[in-house]
Amino acid sequence: MITKGYAAKQPGGKLEVFEYDLGLLGDHQVDVKVDYCGLCYSDVSMIDNHWGMTQYPLYQGMKLLEQWKPWVPM
Repeated sequence: MITKGYAAKQPGGKLEVFEYDLGLLGDHQVDVKVDYCGLCYSDVSMIDNHWGMTQYPLYQGMKLLEQWKPWVPM
């Protein structure tokens, strides 16, 4: 499944539109449509690699409003 998100590509980098492949949903996964997203200070710390463990590109943010999509077995 191809999707778009915002990602930082380097420490302190700006969030830029980034397209990526999520792969197929597993047996214990669901497809969630996120309508709005926000950042908290820990998200900024991860973007800036304050804790020395961030892997880039980094897709950061907390879901605020979401919609569950119906599960369809493959």
